[in-house]
Amino acid sequence: MITVIYIYMNSNNPPTRKSYTSDDIKKILERVNNIKGKLDLERLTILLYDRNMNLTINNNGGFFNLKKADDETLYEIELLLYNIDKRKRKAHMKKEKNGSPKQEKYAYTPYSTDEFSDYNQQGYKLSNQEKNILKKHKYMSDTISEQEENIIYKEYDPQVLSESSDHEHSSSKNKK
Repeated sequence: MITVIYIYMNSNNPPTRKSYTSDDIKKILERVNNIKGKLDLERLTILLYDRNMNLTINNNGGFFNLKKADDETLYEIELLLYNIDKRKRKAHMKKEKNGSPKQEKYAYTPYSTDEFSDYNQQGYKLSNQEKNILKKHKYMSDTISEQEENIIYKEYDPQVLSESSDHEHSSSKNKK
């Protein structure tokens, strides 16, 4: 008996009919356990039902005994696995050719900017206390600069002040 092992992701050759050993069955079972696509699992289920395999399905999944399968059924399962791998290879080649759209669509963007990136680039690791001191200093300097923009500086003239107070005082007398 000659045993041929296929590595489908690296091989373009479809499976051939042969008599399967227990090692071959284990490898097929590992590949079946790695099937993720719902459509592929449905195809496998249909194949097993067509071959009158004992298939038990419950909340934990589907179970079957591949050791009871004949060589023809194993060949069909292996052919199905080959087609799945072939489809994955084509999709992978297409992604490489066109560039990965997921990388462009899902680029990492942080929620907040790092206020202390200048210090981190210099090799400093700031403690939370130091970060809070720097934040407070930045906040204070920003508020002072905003206050200075809203302030209008004029020379003090006592005449202007006394005239306005006299005017207010006289207008309050007229109201009575």
